[in-house]
Amino acid sequence: LPYTLMYSSGTTGGPPKATACSKKGWRSSNCSPGAFANISDVSERRGVSYLSLSHGADRGIAWHAAFAGGSVGFARGEGNMEGCLADLRELRPTFFLGMATFWTALFQRHVALLRPEVDAALRALSPPSAAFAKAAPQGASSWDALRSAYLTTRTGGSLRKRLLDEARAETGGELLCAVTGGSRTPAEVRDFMHFLLQDGNASSVKDGYGSTEFPGISTNGVVADDVEIRLAPTANGAYGPDDLPNPRGEILVRRRNGEQTSYWNDPVRTGDVWDSDGWFHTGDVGEICWHEKHEPNSCATIKSATGHAWAHRSILHVIDRCAALEEIYLDGDSVWIATQELENDVYGAVPEFAHLMLVSDRNAGDGGLVAIVELSRNEMQLRGGGAMSEIDCLKLLQSRGKAAGKPFHEIPSSCVVEASTPWSERDGLLTVTGKVNRNAVREKYHMRWMKAQQMAATATASASATDCEPVVTSRQATTN
Repeated sequence: LPYTLMYSSGTTGGPPKATACSKKGWRSSNCSPGAFANISDVSERRGVSYLSLSHGADRGIAWHAAFAGGSVGFARGEGNMEGCLADLRELRPTFFLGMATFWTALFQRHVALLRPEVDAALRALSPPSAAFAKAAPQGASSWDALRSAYLTTRTGGSLRKRLLDEARAETGGELLCAVTGGSRTPAEVRDFMHFLLQDGNASSVKDGYGSTEFPGISTNGVVADDVEIRLAPTANGAYGPDDLPNPRGEILVRRRNGEQTSYWNDPVRTGDVWDSDGWFHTGDVGEICWHEKHEPNSCATIKSATGHAWAHRSILHVIDRCAALEEIYLDGDSVWIATQELENDVYGAVPEFAHLMLVSDRNAGDGGLVAIVELSRNEMQLRGGGAMSEIDCLKLLQSRGKAAGKPFHEIPSSCVVEASTPWSERDGLLTVTGKVNRNAVREKYHMRWMKAQQMAATATASASATDCEPVVTSRQATTN
């Protein structure tokens, strides 16, 4: 019998699957070095549980505090951010593990407080600067550049420090270690996390990668000591371990001690993700970058028919999914949507669009799919004189989805539009063959589409609370 069962949506979606874990496996994955176990490195150990205890991360936090010696406080979830921050101020944690959505929402909150004060200060400058500031909003990039320049001045830096100090106080003011994971965390959000820690602890921001089936794969790209990693060619041939300048491919992992989990009473789905040699197929595409202290030819490279295995001290970057799939939650069940088929067959053939990509984040509740749209050159030339707005694009996409008979969860619930700068190979948003570089687009617009999805999730929750039809909205519709 397993020691414990951890529920997961897995890489294939569908109803939650119980991951069976032995006692030895539980101790190995939850009481060994890694992102979650870093609480043992923190003095005056005070952790926080803000997710359901059915979530592997929060159950792990409770165990880590017990094994390392410390305390755990229970806070309200990020769905009630003000309540959550009030609890953090009272609990004063020294260690906090939050999902990427939590840190992103906290960063967005900080920016929402910072920008109005920066804008007011800019408009109060001397007449020449004020005249430029008044004209700058006509080009968002100019206005953003002016904001950035102001924050490098003494008065701007003082303003930024004051708001960062307030953000630090809101999380209790005593953080020594902050961990993120669950999905990709943008670099600007990770930088913001550094400011939330007590002085001298900026290096204690940990970006963890793993899953319920295989937790603790890497921290800040460094693969854990007890994990073997392998990159295998993807089925579509897009990535392979012989790629240059760095090897890429599907991330396969297994424990060096031979420990392996499985789906409880489900050998078929177990066989879908664990192969006969004990490798767990994550469904993620990774890229191996050699650590600056290690040369590629100094690491043992083992070739096989299905991929390569490398020494574990190289740096692992998760760059894509093996297939263009996005995960959402529908009535509590995980659903993986084949977005590329929808893009090609339903939403892509629109004259006003140059390119379109559908994205989602599984931790954003019922936020649904977000469409990232690059307008055509003709539409961009109409900017300010009739070009399609985000609301226009969303209405068009929703009408096409309904006309095609698609279920509501395959119809975008929000939209982000690029209306000024065409995508190109030069900026990395398109490949040499003119296709969308999905990873680059996802990263560039991450803050915008995450905000759009979170707003859509809030609108859906509000509609559910009042027994109304789900509200389908867009970022612009909720901010204008």
